[in-house]
Amino acid sequence: MRYTLFLAISLLLASPAWADFESDSRDCRRGRGQPQIDACTRLLKSGKLSTYNRAATYNNRGNAYRILGRHRRAIRDLNEAIRIDPSLSPPYVNRGTAYINLGQVRRALADYNTALRLNPKEAEAYFNRGNIYFKLRQYRRAILDFNRTLLLKPRFVGAFINRGNAYFNLNQSRRAIQDFSAAIRLNPRSADAHFNRGNSYYRLDQFLNAVRDYTMTLRLNPRYVKAYGNRGWAYMNLGLKQQALSDFRTAVRLRPGDKVGSDGLRRLGLKP
Repeated sequence: MRYTLFLAISLLLASPAWADFESDSRDCRRGRGQPQIDACTRLLKSGKLSTYNRAATYNNRGNAYRILGRHRRAIRDLNEAIRIDPSLSPPYVNRGTAYINLGQVRRALADYNTALRLNPKEAEAYFNRGNIYFKLRQYRRAILDFNRTLLLKPRFVGAFINRGNAYFNLNQSRRAIQDFSAAIRLNPRSADAHFNRGNSYYRLDQFLNAVRDYTMTLRLNPRYVKAYGNRGWAYMNLGLKQQALSDFRTAVRLRPGDKVGSDGLRRLGLKP
């Protein structure tokens, strides 16, 4: 099963009137990397920000640090955003995401819970909390949060894929297929959605449908190693050993030692 994403939220700054505010506020919200950090820092050093704008600027700079992998530095800024205005939910969501990257799951969960108490319509918080429950193998709780996410953002492809993964792990393959199909309708170029639906068809012994989805996965991403291995086994179940052999060899070539491909070659009496 493939696809997990923890989301962050940038805040829009209210517009006071001074010369460089518009460009710096735009870069602080939408920029990337060091230029975003620099823009946010200039705003903070101006001494002209309202309480809300200071909190929003620390939030946005914290996101920029997190994107650069500087998670502890991000948390310092997000702590400051929360200290300045504890009524804002996005800094809690973003700090939770930074905690996830540091492996601090309990702290992340507490932040997502706080964000949702402050704003029960924070779709990103439901989605991120659902991902935590998924990682903790609490699949039914994850599904509830993905349900809430989709009520708020009904075209959110990632929520359909992750909910489908949760259904798959509960052995509810038909419901998983419904979610992966919804994701594909919204984004036909999602290799993960095709791959995951292929796995669900495979579990239901619908090997031809599985082959079709693995083939589409590989059209979208020719280096998707797991799709070669899994398609190889689907071909095996269809009695198509030459096609299976080709896929197993490709999987092992792309990723030496790949277990699925290696097991397939052994089944065919060959050394990986």
